[in-house]
Amino acid sequence: MGCITSTYLDRLIAWYVGADEIEDCLQNTKPSCFSGLALAALKLKVLRKLPCQKNSFTPGTPVLLGDGRTKAIEDIRVGEKVLATDPVSGRTQAEPVQATITGQGEKSLVKVTVSAYGPGATATVTATDGHPFWVANAHAWRDAGDLRPGMELRTAAGTPARVTAVKSWTVPDQRVHNLTVAKFHTYYVFAGATPVLVHNAKVKCSLVIDHVGQVDQDWVTKGAHVNLKDGMEVALRPDGKGGITGEAIRLRKGTATTKQVQATVDAIKSDPKVREDMIRVTKAAKEVFESSAKAMKEGRNPQWRFSYDRSAELQALIEAMEKM
Repeated sequence: MGCITSTYLDRLIAWYVGADEIEDCLQNTKPSCFSGLALAALKLKVLRKLPCQKNSFTPGTPVLLGDGRTKAIEDIRVGEKVLATDPVSGRTQAEPVQATITGQGEKSLVKVTVSAYGPGATATVTATDGHPFWVANAHAWRDAGDLRPGMELRTAAGTPARVTAVKSWTVPDQRVHNLTVAKFHTYYVFAGATPVLVHNAKVKCSLVIDHVGQVDQDWVTKGAHVNLKDGMEVALRPDGKGGITGEAIRLRKGTATTKQVQATVDAIKSDPKVREDMIRVTKAAKEVFESSAKAMKEGRNPQWRFSYDRSAELQALIEAMEKM
């Protein structure tokens, strides 16, 4: 086995593969590999410190527990149950905290002022600018920094709490906290006496997916798919059990690895913004399949011509992603 070239290492580290290939090179290659590996290790350390989307809350932010009590976010421990909601189905139940996350350093903060309908004064909650809130009247997740007056947040009672003001600023040193929650990946934080639904932390930053792409003719052969940062592509399929799975798409320039496929599926599951984009384009592709199938049946010229209609497959994929 020869030395891995620096070009390959650059691509390898870019999608954050881990240490397996580095260990293999150390065990089986020439000493001339070592300088490249040292550079790769340095790049990996830098990648670990790259700022992922910041999503956390300031200390003292109350969180709604599964039994109806409240607790400051920094005091919650792994295993404790918080109230979680699937915003699409409305299903609400207590779910365990799988991890607690603490960050420290320069933070871009957003103070969100809300006013629940009915009597009562307005109240605020402060989050980092990248923390997703469920906006009921947009039926989508929106980062705190993208919230605007008039948007309606979902409360634990299922009623809306209207955003009345948003204020942003940056502090040089701030401790912030977040949670990773099982199943629905959501929890409620309080703005005054009003619990509003937010998304939990991503387990990992996605250094894999470049973009979900646009609806194009290649969906006929590939189905739903995403483009990776190194040019590879991964198809997404329903797994037949209500979830999703991934498949590497064979391209002339190469094929995604098993690790890249799994990292892609993990990113779809853990990143609400990526998942929202994927749902959007999949719905659009399904509409094209349906209209094209109708056109072919009626003897008209379809937008896409195909022998295999992926409409049912895409619908199952949409339903699986909407449940996450």
